Amino acid sequence: MNKAHFNTSVSGFTQRFTLFLVTISFAALTSCTTGSGSSRVAPSPDERLSADKLLPVDCLLPSQIRKLGSKMTYLAPRQAIKTTALDCEIRGGEYVAYN
Repeated sequence: MNKAHFNTSVSGFTQRFTLFLVTISFAALTSCTTGSGSSRVAPSPDERLSADKLLPVDCLLPSQIRKLGSKMTYLAPRQAIKTTALDCEIRGGEYVAYN
């Protein structure tokens, strides 16, 4: 009797594809959070911004150091802008908090 030989082995591509699907499924399942609470943490009182820092103020920025050629260095005039108090502080400017 002549039996037909059937290839029962799985091809390399099918093995790799199955391994890929199992890996993706495992990654998706492990990345899901199971906690009922929120993962966000409330900022500490030191990190919170006060409302005064977000008010618009007239800010006087420091002057820029400018160079003209290789020998002359001078200070440019100070620039006045209207911005928030927080931005003014970050940029090194001066403002009046209460008037």
